[in-house]
Amino acid sequence: MNRKAGHAYRQAGFTLIELVVIIAIIGIMMVALSNMMIDSLRAKNRVKQMDRINENGTWISSELRKNLLRSPQSLIICKNGVGLTGIGFGDDVGSATIITCKENQTIASSSARPLTMTDSGIAATGCNTFVTCVGSTPDVTSVTIKFTLGSGVYADKAENKYRKTFESVVTVRD
Repeated sequence: MNRKAGHAYRQAGFTLIELVVIIAIIGIMMVALSNMMIDSLRAKNRVKQMDRINENGTWISSELRKNLLRSPQSLIICKNGVGLTGIGFGDDVGSATIITCKENQTIASSSARPLTMTDSGIAATGCNTFVTCVGSTPDVTSVTIKFTLGSGVYADKAENKYRKTFESVVTVRD
């Protein structure tokens, strides 16, 4: 301290304690902000994955429904097995399409133009109940289609799994 004319005065500036407190407050704010950003990115990823799953599942369901309604009742063939189930459709001109569900893999069409019906990174599960037919070929009266599509990181945490089950019942026309 300097004395000038009998008065004490302080030098201008911050003390070390004040600087440490300010740095600690800024650090806490940065941690909170980064956690909010990470949560926002996770939510965005979750929405994106669920949109992809919904888009794939809705498209597969509509394609199966369309093929069932278009095929004559006598040309619908249900195929059940372990880990691989499917359904076949014929038409009046002799071409056939078989759509199969492969557990933990894809749902795909095998015909003159093979087609994988699921995007990469999306896996089908629940294939053992993919197709359930009421009646047998050539008298199938209705078909229940049920499958689950999943995507994302399959870790121990349930929040990292994105999946949805799709189910529809189609009454076959004569």
